Amino acid sequence: MNPDELGSPSTSALSSMVAFATGALIPLLPWFIAPRATAIAASLALSGLAAIGVGGTLGYLSNGRVVASALRQLLIVALASAVTFVIGELLSAS
Repeated sequence: MNPDELGSPSTSALSSMVAFATGALIPLLPWFIAPRATAIAASLALSGLAAIGVGGTLGYLSNGRVVASALRQLLIVALASAVTFVIGELLSAS
């Protein structure tokens, strides 16, 4: 690895921050504009579509197995969301 070909640490940190903030904002967007029931459905749909998009893109760029990668990413996101929901319910978070 040639250190002269590496990017700036500041640029890497900024791009990482923007990527994480954008990803975190996707499921929150419906909550700013829709009633609760609609926001829940829209948030789930947007999160699922984002997971499929990210997984499919990674599959395309790495090994060409787009569908398998997209479905794997969707499963991981769904499981993480379910665990987070259960923990919130156990702690009576609202």
